[in-house]
Amino acid sequence: MSLRRRRLDPSFDAPAQPPISESQPDPGMHSMTSHSEIYVRKSVRVLAAIQLQASNSD
Repeated sequence: MSLRRRRLDPSFDAPAQPPISESQPDPGMHSMTSHSEIYVRKSVRVLAAIQLQASNSD
């Protein structure tokens, strides 16, 4: 809902995409970083579940 409003309203669009400068990190890089963080968390959770199953089967 808020995403749709942001697209329609130009005033919402300005802060969403700040100009890329040296002080401001690249929004594309930021999204990739957060995505990799989520991926790492998922893989860690999967590994923990596998270890749990292995210890249970012993």
